[in-house]
Amino acid sequence: MKVKKLIFKVSMMVMMVFAAVGYNAKIAGATNATDTPWDFYLSVSDTSDRTTPYRSKQDYSKVYFNWQSKSGVYSLRVMVEGTTGNGVYANCTNGRTFYTVTYTGQYSLSNLVKENGYSYARLRMRSNNGTGTVSGLWSPDSTVTFPSP
Repeated sequence: MKVKKLIFKVSMMVMMVFAAVGYNAKIAGATNATDTPWDFYLSVSDTSDRTTPYRSKQDYSKVYFNWQSKSGVYSLRVMVEGTTGNGVYANCTNGRTFYTVTYTGQYSLSNLVKENGYSYARLRMRSNNGTGTVSGLWSPDSTVTFPSP
């Protein structure tokens, strides 16, 4: 009887492992996680935002944001926008109007792009503090989770 229970438990564990591996492979294969560079000159006195080009949002993952370098800018205001590709966009930053990012580094941005029925995402940003150049990478989908700003 103990042998049957052991075989059953081992069989169930093996099935769960295969199910998890298959599920994760499906998610990873569906993402648009290729990094795209961005760079802007920003001025705290300029109220115009800068935007990345729209990219296809293929899953419900967080947006990847990597602020790599800065010169003269000490804080960014970053939001995630969604669109269906018709030129009309909406703020899809989850739980807030925008993120305040004060340090260079890699971040995961919660968003509601897919939940709100949009198929494309982009980043919109401006300087909160300082004037100068900023640059980094981003992708609309992510296979890795980083801290939120």
